[in-house]
Amino acid sequence: FGNLPHSIDWRTYGVVTPVKNQGNCGSCWAFAATEALESYYAIATGQLKTLSEQQILDCTINATNCGAGVGGGCNGGTVEAAYDRIYEMKGLASEWTYPYTSFFGEGHSCNLTKTEPSGDRVNINNYVQLPENDYEALLSHVAYYGPPAVSVDATNWFMYESGVFNGCNQSHPDVNHAVILAGFNTDPKLGDYWLVRNSWGPEWGENGYIRLHRSSKTE
Repeated sequence: FGNLPHSIDWRTYGVVTPVKNQGNCGSCWAFAATEALESYYAIATGQLKTLSEQQILDCTINATNCGAGVGGGCNGGTVEAAYDRIYEMKGLASEWTYPYTSFFGEGHSCNLTKTEPSGDRVNINNYVQLPENDYEALLSHVAYYGPPAVSVDATNWFMYESGVFNGCNQSHPDVNHAVILAGFNTDPKLGDYWLVRNSWGPEWGENGYIRLHRSSKTE
C-alpha cells in the first residue's frame, strides 16, 4: 500500500450529494446505486446531479429473488439489479422529475413518462464488481476511482452516535444493508476507519455518516 494516500474523503471534491433518508422503505439498494452513480457522473463530468431512487424502485424487477421483487421495491433488492435496469431504461432521471414517494413504505407503478428525455438522463455503460472481501482492491478503488456502493452488516448500527464503530459481527455477519464507501482515514486515538455514507438521514450518526473500524484482517 506504499503508493496509496493516507486518507481520502470524496465529499471534499464536491462529488457527493447531501445525505438522504430512505424512511420506512427497504430501499437502501436503490439509494446506494443512485448515490454511487451521482458521484461517478460528477467525477467524470464535473456536474453533480441528484438522481431518482424512485425510478429504480418502481421500475426494477428483482429477478434474483432478493427481497420482494416487483414494483415499489421496498422489500429489498441489489445494486447490480439497479444498474442493469438503469441501462435498460436508457438512464436515470433527476430527483426533481421523478421524486421519492416511498418514504412510508408504499409501492408505486413504473411511470417513465415522468422522466426527462433519454438524452437528459444519466446512464451507465458498465460497472465493475470488486473481489469479495478484498481489502487491498477496495482500498485502491476508493483511493483512485471514487466512492463505491458496498454491502454491510448494519444490524447494530442503530446504536451508533459517533466515533469509530467496531461492533460488527465479524465471524457470522448478516449482510443486510447497502451503503456508500465515501473514503478512509485514521483517527489519532481511535485508529483506522472507513468513512461510510448511510441513507438514514443527516440526524443519524455523524451527520448521516458512520466511521467503521478498518482492518485488513478479521480481528
